[in-house]
Amino acid sequence: SDPRGRAGFNNTLVDSYEVGGQNWTQGFEREFAARAGYDIVMSPSDYCYLDNSPGIPGDTMKYFLTKVVSLEKVKTFDPIALSGMPPELQGRILGGECCNWTECTPNADQLFRKAWPRATAFAERLK
Repeated sequence: SDPRGRAGFNNTLVDSYEVGGQNWTQGFEREFAARAGYDIVMSPSDYCYLDNSPGIPGDTMKYFLTKVVSLEKVKTFDPIALSGMPPELQGRILGGECCNWTECTPNADQLFRKAWPRATAFAERLK
């Protein structure tokens, strides 16, 4: 069967109508998937997970994850450079996505506080 009719999410393959996969770890899976013909969307948690604190002094909101992903860090996001892919596979990197676990975001106010301005900076990096 044609592997491009499936999608890879880290080390798991699932049926999909789209070509590609999403990678959020620093493992070998993305290069393995790219060599197999998959396209990759990068979302490393150190840069892309809005469930991490933005590191704003005085912020009392509880965050699901424990890292700090500051606005300044998001502004440095480069999906191709972070992929570590050899030049011949870099074309398989489609871009990136920022993530938020909605089950850990009980209301719109918390979503707004988690997302902005980091989501805007993220979009600027991918334009």
